[in-house]
Amino acid sequence: MSKEGAERAVVISALIVFGVYFYRHLTEGTSSTPSGSNCPIPKSGGSVGKTEQFLGFGTPANIGQFITAWGFTFFVISIIASAAPGLGGAFAILVATADLLGNGCQVFHDVSTKVGTKPTSAQQVAKNVPSGAPPGALQ
Repeated sequence: MSKEGAERAVVISALIVFGVYFYRHLTEGTSSTPSGSNCPIPKSGGSVGKTEQFLGFGTPANIGQFITAWGFTFFVISIIASAAPGLGGAFAILVATADLLGNGCQVFHDVSTKVGTKPTSAQQVAKNVPSGAPPGALQ
């Protein structure tokens, strides 16, 4: 990966992480965990422990905490990318992927709630496939 490619990966990764946080902060605000979700969110009356909060469960961190952690993380990644472009670019892509995987269930639940559709589980999809149907066939 070239130095320009690593810089591009760092910027895109930072924008993805900021976008996911901003969307969650707008939709969830300071409310408790979403109800009726298929996400593996600990249900503890709206409050989660420090460990669960660190892992991303519950409501997003306040803006000051997020901006501090986000800025420091991507500052360090940009230093790594300038010294070793391949490692820094790959690490930036890893951070964006981990953020999308960690917050994807909650974002999907929020979007499907706003659109008016119910999230489908794998079991519900499997019920709609007739036995003996070719792969990818749904009724």
